[in-house]
Amino acid sequence: MPAPLQDDGDSPETTSTRWAELHLESGEVVIYDTEEPTAWIQSSGAVSLEALV
Repeated sequence: MPAPLQDDGDSPETTSTRWAELHLESGEVVIYDTEEPTAWIQSSGAVSLEALV
């Protein structure tokens, strides 16, 4: 697995409106590409980035 990207402070803002998330009543989360309707991920669990490093 590649190392997470590091923010060097000189790069442009990385926040994108291309990706969005939908929280379902069941507690699951769907992350989807707003420009490509067939690109999505659904999960019933998540791990914070801090827990991985």
